[in-house]
Amino acid sequence: MLNSEKPLNYGNAKLIDEVELLPTKICLLKYENTFDYYASEPSYFTIQEDEESNIGQYIQILHICIWKTKEQSCSWSVYAEDRDKIQNIVIRKVVWEKDKDIEDSKKFIRTERDAVLSSWPSIFTYNYYVKYCEAKPFIQLLRSLDCQIESGIHLENSSDSTWKWKDLELLRRYDWGQVHTTWCPCKSNRGVEEIVNNITVEMDKLIKESNTSIYSIKLNYYIIPEKYKNLYIDGI
Repeated sequence: MLNSEKPLNYGNAKLIDEVELLPTKICLLKYENTFDYYASEPSYFTIQEDEESNIGQYIQILHICIWKTKEQSCSWSVYAEDRDKIQNIVIRKVVWEKDKDIEDSKKFIRTERDAVLSSWPSIFTYNYYVKYCEAKPFIQLLRSLDCQIESGIHLENSSDSTWKWKDLELLRRYDWGQVHTTWCPCKSNRGVEEIVNNITVEMDKLIKESNTSIYSIKLNYYIIPEKYKNLYIDGI
């Protein structure tokens, strides 16, 4: 029999209430939440090389995100038709110009508070389709990363006091599951961090030097950006 009622909550309290958290009124948190959303989306890409070709569905295989206390925060995500047998790929890079938004919010928050709180952060996305022949160096780096992390990521205490970044997130998806870890500079795995750096450099190179032009890239979001911002960031 079909259930027409929402799930019930059970527990050992007399009252169990469900409440909705109000959107934050702190400008930079609103911006960071928006960046986090863009960094985690889309769910998958739909690719069509030309008007007559078959449509391919590309799922996420790799996600790297680096949050910084200033300057830029960036994420890189890679999508492919298969998580293990990787050929053509889609690279998505999301850049948040954090310094610019900090300065703008300081400048206008007192005189134009409502406008600042409802504004979009300075975020740019880059979405590039890369053919297998061009993606080979990246795939080799990814295989090197796999050798380091397939059994998990071991972190050691770090004495690095430079704090060039605030948090580093690494997610690698396989057919059998995933490896997912986030850490700050007080922990370290220098081997993994070196490969991650090499991978991001290679992805930036592929974006910058891309000379491939295709017919269509479709970003398939769970919830489109405008609706997400209205519902979860602004609470409209």
